[in-house]
Amino acid sequence: PQQPKPQFPLQKPVPQQPEPQFPLQKPVQLDKCAVADSEQIQCGLPGISGAACEAINCCFNGQQCFYGRAVTVQCIRDGQFVVVVSRDVTLPRLSLDSVQLLGGNDPPCAPVGSTPSFAIYQFPVTACGTSVMEDGGYVVYENRMTSSYEVGIGPYGSITRDSHFEFLFQCRYSGTSVEALVVEVNSVPPPPPVAAPGPLRVELRLANGQCVTKGCAEGKVLSCVCLKPFKLESG
Repeated sequence: PQQPKPQFPLQKPVPQQPEPQFPLQKPVQLDKCAVADSEQIQCGLPGISGAACEAINCCFNGQQCFYGRAVTVQCIRDGQFVVVVSRDVTLPRLSLDSVQLLGGNDPPCAPVGSTPSFAIYQFPVTACGTSVMEDGGYVVYENRMTSSYEVGIGPYGSITRDSHFEFLFQCRYSGTSVEALVVEVNSVPPPPPVAAPGPLRVELRLANGQCVTKGCAEGKVLSCVCLKPFKLESG
């Protein structure tokens, strides 16, 4: 019987080098209760317990209940929205002066109070452009809050240092309960990571001392792959 011929590879296999992995930077989690004592705004009635404070989405430090560095929505049983916005909900910090409701920023849609760190809104659930709908036995009042940003035009193009933020919030009323809901709207996809694999070209030019300002001619450009050694000889 005919013996099968041995099979030989046409070329020596090249070991596969693992691709360098660049770990994505995890976003820093904001501690919403890390509010300086001088910036704390009281939340709830005096003497409120810690459990009751957390139930209305506020922070409790053992002595005082206060609003955190977030967007806090509270629904009052008499049909009022209470919305407290922190400037730290975005990075760079949100410009609180640029925030407005669907119904604009005239009373009763204007802030009823503000500090450098917080803006406080309180208005009827039927005002300021609020829409009304029914959902599973609830009467739902929904509004939207947005921030604008200023774009500066300079000699090298346009630039903005402001953040854009948009979110919708609801108060849901039934015969026995009241619920609040906040949903952030991401209108712009997040930027790509700072570190990522990709091509990189490095060009080295040698001068003889007489063409310091321009370097050498571009006729013979030496290209190489990063981390790959190469020999260079100069006379």
